[in-house]
Amino acid sequence: MAEKRRSLLVVDDEPDVLEQIGELLEGSYTIAFAKSFDQAVAAFDKAVPDAAILDIMGVNGEELLSRFRGKTPCIMLTAHALTPVHLKRTATAGARLYLPKDELVRLPEYVERVLGGPRESHWRWLMGRLNFARWFGSAWTKDDEKWLFDLKLEDIDKDLKSGYGSDRE
Repeated sequence: MAEKRRSLLVVDDEPDVLEQIGELLEGSYTIAFAKSFDQAVAAFDKAVPDAAILDIMGVNGEELLSRFRGKTPCIMLTAHALTPVHLKRTATAGARLYLPKDELVRLPEYVERVLGGPRESHWRWLMGRLNFARWFGSAWTKDDEKWLFDLKLEDIDKDLKSGYGSDRE
């Protein structure tokens, strides 16, 4: 019997980004694409994916994160540096990882990491792969680095601890 492919929901308002993500991931996953908040909610309600990749800005990714968290691990994408405060907000809101779009080529590695340990905190791992000081500039401090390095799943709301996919297993 063939093994079922894991599923992803990819949400971004930029067609070029969706196309690039498709090229990076379609050979390994079953992917549902959404270009808007409403399309994302409808796709999620139709079939809860094994993971979701959410654009922060163009599709109100933070609101999608608040809806999807606890049901599936989410990776946040951004084309803008935003701020360390924003990163902290999405991390404590339950995002498993955060990826600048200029690092999109790394997405397969991120997805595998999250799917391999959906109940784990991956922020220390991310710090070894992403230069936050380059990304955020002088706004990134040693205190931010320490905070992110020390972030544990216990620091995030309890609904994430009980596990993703418990209703699908």
